[in-house]
Amino acid sequence: MIGFRLSLVAVFALVCGMVLPVTAHAVERDVSHDVRECQEDPRFGETGGAMIGDCLLEISEQVDAEIERVVARSAKAYCRQKDRDLLSRTQSDWQTYRQGFCELVERSPGNTPAYVNSAACMLSAGRKRLADLAYIVDYGLANCPFQKLLLEDSRFGNPAGIQVEMSSMPLTWEARARNDKLTLEFRRNVRNDNTAIGAVDLSGCVFCPEGQEDCDDGVFFTETYGVNTKNHSLIYVCHMADGARRLGQFELSETHGPFKEWEVTEEEGFEWTVDLRKLQVSPTKSLHTPTLPDRTGGAQ
Repeated sequence: MIGFRLSLVAVFALVCGMVLPVTAHAVERDVSHDVRECQEDPRFGETGGAMIGDCLLEISEQVDAEIERVVARSAKAYCRQKDRDLLSRTQSDWQTYRQGFCELVERSPGNTPAYVNSAACMLSAGRKRLADLAYIVDYGLANCPFQKLLLEDSRFGNPAGIQVEMSSMPLTWEARARNDKLTLEFRRNVRNDNTAIGAVDLSGCVFCPEGQEDCDDGVFFTETYGVNTKNHSLIYVCHMADGARRLGQFELSETHGPFKEWEVTEEEGFEWTVDLRKLQVSPTKSLHTPTLPDRTGGAQ
């Protein structure tokens, strides 16, 4: 909590015209914009002073939540465990660095302007981290030599009402909710006559909101490479009314409807990741880790 409070100090310094001379112009403009919004916010602006820092802290927490969402999503896309571990470690290292760096700003000299400057430090560093994570989002999939998660075609959270023209296949998918029934419908895209080819019944599924922390429900697509072949799959992840989690995989084709390959339900929940040529599902309260699909007929 100290680090967040420190980030608020930077804002106060801006208000008082005490911006640190080493601050880059782009960062200064961003923070100044936030300061103006905080001054106009009746919850903070009427009081001023350290309250501007509190306002910046609130904004910084929103940026941090988005950072965590990007990191969590990217971890799903990395095929190698060592890459996922590296992503987690670099995120932890960054958090430690930012905390210490901005805390130093607050302690120097430890007054209200320093508190606001530290808050601005936290916010500016968070925004830069979010921008830097674009490299992970844009290029991370290149590290998957066999199977990769197609984030551009996929959607985290509740898909109801969403329609996506896929970039990986000449298909469009749409999640339609009618009379308490949710259906994922597939059509050949407009350039290919818009013909309906099949659907997946998702009735009974409850999806966490996309913006919710740790939400990894949703509709996802993978691309798997073999010898002179390239296969596509649909993966859906959701909760059931009784709290159990469900995950299913369907084989996709450009000419016929989705073919169900397997489905797994875990009462206590699970974590999932795309691994080399397979999807790994790890129950959160069990030592048993099924690797799917298992061509022998069941979870391993």
